[in-house]
Amino acid sequence: MGIAIIMLIGGVAALALTSLAVALYKKFKLKVPPQEKKNIHRWEVPGATIPPAPVEKLDDKKETGQRRPEERDNESPNVNNQTVLERIEEVKTSEEEAGTSKESKGDPTLQDRSNQSGQLKRREPGKKGGRPRGTTYKDSNTPRQPYTLRPEIVCWKRGRQWAMAAEIPDELLQKTGLTVLQSGAELIQEESEESLWPLTQVSGQVTVRWNEGEVFQEVKVELGHNDFLLFKLCGRNLNQGRLVKSISSGAYLVIAPEDWRRDEMQAGVAPIAPEPVSLHGYAAHFFDLEEGNSRKIGFRLPDGKSVCIEKKGRLFELVGDRIDDATEEKGPLFCGGAPRIVASDRQLWKDVKTIVIGQEGGGRGKWRLPFKPNSKTTEQQLPSEVAERKGGWYFLRFYNDGDELMESMDFRFLRGLKQVRIQHYTCFPAAKGHQPVIVEFHYDPDCTVRQISNAKAFRIQNQKDKTIVTIPSDPTWDRSIWLVSQNDGPEVEVTIIVKRIWWALGLENTAPSSWQDRSVTLSREEFRATSTKALWLRLPKRSWVDKLLVGFELSRARPYPVRAKDTTVAIPLREFSDAKEVVDDRDEHFFKIWVERKGLREEAVVAILSASRSSEPEGLRSLNLDIVSASQLATMLSSLRREAAGPLRLLIKEVRRKYRREKTASRKDLVEFKVYALCLIAFLKRSSQETATSKFLNAKQALLAARNFPEITKVLQQRFDDIKFGKIV
Repeated sequence: MGIAIIMLIGGVAALALTSLAVALYKKFKLKVPPQEKKNIHRWEVPGATIPPAPVEKLDDKKETGQRRPEERDNESPNVNNQTVLERIEEVKTSEEEAGTSKESKGDPTLQDRSNQSGQLKRREPGKKGGRPRGTTYKDSNTPRQPYTLRPEIVCWKRGRQWAMAAEIPDELLQKTGLTVLQSGAELIQEESEESLWPLTQVSGQVTVRWNEGEVFQEVKVELGHNDFLLFKLCGRNLNQGRLVKSISSGAYLVIAPEDWRRDEMQAGVAPIAPEPVSLHGYAAHFFDLEEGNSRKIGFRLPDGKSVCIEKKGRLFELVGDRIDDATEEKGPLFCGGAPRIVASDRQLWKDVKTIVIGQEGGGRGKWRLPFKPNSKTTEQQLPSEVAERKGGWYFLRFYNDGDELMESMDFRFLRGLKQVRIQHYTCFPAAKGHQPVIVEFHYDPDCTVRQISNAKAFRIQNQKDKTIVTIPSDPTWDRSIWLVSQNDGPEVEVTIIVKRIWWALGLENTAPSSWQDRSVTLSREEFRATSTKALWLRLPKRSWVDKLLVGFELSRARPYPVRAKDTTVAIPLREFSDAKEVVDDRDEHFFKIWVERKGLREEAVVAILSASRSSEPEGLRSLNLDIVSASQLATMLSSLRREAAGPLRLLIKEVRRKYRREKTASRKDLVEFKVYALCLIAFLKRSSQETATSKFLNAKQALLAARNFPEITKVLQQRFDDIKFGKIV
């Protein structure tokens, strides 16, 4: 009986609570809370009211493509799991906040979100582009522009394939009802990165839709109908990029049909072979366009037609106190303050509606700021907020009246950095090999410099206003990265490259693990047609050399192509098996390389092909100074001096002065002169004076002298280097 009474009382209480809930429901007119509206992707007519939250389960079809399965599995199972009273309390609070906001008549943001016609409102530039952006800083005298929420089309290396996607700004990711479509078909969000929606084709229109209060908004990006996409590559490994409409200089990636062939007449040889793409039937082609050359991007189509993308000069340039560092993928580095912007034509500023400057790099919530240029001035100063940040890595994007991207660029600056000074050196080693190089960082007293990988490999001297770094003669540290900061401000990356050439003897298909800067001794066996030996060269950086020649004489040297992406080159020795120097085993010969870059040519002896001692006449196996006339040597040097020029002429003159007439000179003086003269003849034989020295009757004695007195040869080489680079004593 007692149990029945308790059950009756419970039923009455439940009925009362239900009646109360219904009354409260009607009073507050329950709507879908923001966290639930986020998952309802229905395209509503602007201005329409949102119906009460459905109690039935959401339609699976409306969820498809909007959220990843794992996200739906991890969220709340159903809206019914929340009590009615909790939902009413949330909605009450939400409506009170919304009412307060709507009463704020002076809020321009609210006024921008809708208009009386109910049509979608077009957004301004400022929130464009895929990288996350943050809030702006305090106002200044520079005119400001409102933001535009707009996606950016990007590419990136995903495993072994290239993928393309629409990258959505961080602000849009927080919007309810977010949907991304391409040509009307809904795109699926990338699992590894929530801001990316991979594309399903290379043409058409990308549309992003979201709910702004009770008004739905959308932005569109036209991909065109050219059946290819053009990306400007960036990053240290050039493994990412963004869509551009034109080319200037730098590394580019073109996603084109796989049956398109590179037009090498216009574009040159490909730096690397085409790579696979996530879209079936397409391939990724690489182009490396250097400043000042006439290369283009060109393809040959199966029907015989051609596609060509011409270079365009930069519309805008950055000017300021620039430091020539080697961090190519992050734009130029400026010291003493932020750079200024100069247009190639002053009239261009009339076409620029908005410039957006923002902080580059990974992560979310990055600072950015839009501003309007002054069309009456030639140069544009960056907003004062940039200087207040002391330094960092930033992007600049220029938009026209149609909110279209005109151009973009990166740059770095550090206000407290004054200069980076690198001691003079040569790319080829001197007689004693490569020497350590001194690098000096000059800065304000509140700056610091640190090495990010292995500071113990360097000798670092920190002083009040500069840091002196000694870079060792080791190819491992020819490239080093340093971080410079000012008074706890952002750290700016500075890359130092010591442009030195190294070489090594190894197998043709296996790059060596160690390098050297002294001449390698080679045998004729290594030049046989069946040999697998190769001389490897290590260059300072990609695209550093314009032309590479290898051989025993310049007139018969072989050119070797260097791919833009490579820093090492293998020279198979078997390709010189028919050279006369290899066939003639009676003499010692010098294997050389010639490097041409920016109109200058330099050469070095990288290997010595030794003579076969068994084939030498008995009289030439050892040096005999008695058969060499000092006066004949002096006459020979005088003749060579008249034919020589520059540093060689001065070096010959200095050795010639050592000659003393045989009647007055001591035997010691004569022997010293003969040794120096013979070693000089051998040294000249390795240079451009080879034809003249071949007339010398005792040329073989000169080679023997160089072999027996290597220290004299090194002295002559060092003296030649000193004269060449102005160290004349």
